[in-house]
Amino acid sequence: METNKKKYNLEIAGMPLSIVTDEPSSFVESIVNRLDERITEMTQSNYRISTLDACLLCAIDYLGDKMKAEKRIRNLEAQISLYEDTIQRLNDELDEAKAQLETKSSEETAEEEMPVEVANDMKKISDILRGGKTGSSSEDKVRTLEKYLESKKTEDHEESQTREEKIKYIESLLRGNDSGK
Repeated sequence: METNKKKYNLEIAGMPLSIVTDEPSSFVESIVNRLDERITEMTQSNYRISTLDACLLCAIDYLGDKMKAEKRIRNLEAQISLYEDTIQRLNDELDEAKAQLETKSSEETAEEEMPVEVANDMKKISDILRGGKTGSSSEDKVRTLEKYLESKKTEDHEESQTREEKIKYIESLLRGNDSGK
C-alpha cells in the first residue's frame, strides 16, 4: 500500500520539530501557525509560564475541545438515528393505513369514494415522509410533518380562512418556508 506521507521540518515556539504525515502542507501550516500563536500568546502574557508549560496547556485545551466535539458528534448521530427510526415508524404506519384504506375501499361500493381532501392529505404526508425536498434531512422531514399536522389541527379551528389560503400555507410548509401564513 503506497502512502503519500511527507516529512515537514517545522518550528513551533522557537523549537525545531520534524513530523511525517499524509496531510497537505496547507493543513500542516495552519495547525502549526495556530499552535505557535497560542503558545507565544501564553508565554508573553505570563512570564511564569515556560514554553513547555504553554505546550502542555495547549495540548490539554485542544484535547478537551476534541473530546467535547466527539461527544457532540455521538449525540447528534444518536439524534439522527432517532429521527430515522421515527420516519420509518411513520412510513410503516402510513403503509398500514393505506393497506387498510385499500381493503376498505375494495369492500365499499364505487359510489363511496374517499373524500378528495383526505386523499390529498395522505399524498402530502406520503411525499413528506418519502423525501419531500431533494436533500432534506430526517430532522427536516419530521419538522415539516409536524408543521403540516399542526396546520391541519388549526385548520379545523380557523373556519374564517379561505381554502386558497390554507392550500398556500400547506404548500409553503412543504417547501420549508414558514412565510405562507
